[in-house]
Amino acid sequence: MKTFRYLFLPVIVVALSACTTTSDDSRQQALSITARSGVKTLVAKNWHIDDNCSQIDYPAMTIAEKPKHGHLEIVHEAVYPKLVGKQSKCATTKVNGVVAYYTPNPG
Repeated sequence: MKTFRYLFLPVIVVALSACTTTSDDSRQQALSITARSGVKTLVAKNWHIDDNCSQIDYPAMTIAEKPKHGHLEIVHEAVYPKLVGKQSKCATTKVNGVVAYYTPNPG
C-alpha cells in the first residue's frame, strides 16, 4: 500500500481591479490571481517606450478598489516588456516601468 503525504500551504485567490491609463487611451483590467498568504506577488506591470526601447514616460496606474485582505503597492522599477511586432526586439532590454505587487494578510 502506498502512502501519500501532501503539504497544504495557505493560499488566497484574489480578485483585483486596476485601472491603467496611458497618454493614448484608458483601460480597466480585472485580474484573478492566486497568492500565498503573506507572500508578495507580482500582479501587473506596464511601460511606455518608443521604437528604440527608450522610455517615453511612466504610465499611470491607479487602484480602483483596494483589496480587503491584503496590501497592493505600485512602484517604479525596471521591467522586461512583453511586446509583439517591431518593438519585440525590446523584450530583452530592461526598461523603466510601473509594477503592482499584492501581499495578502497572513492567514
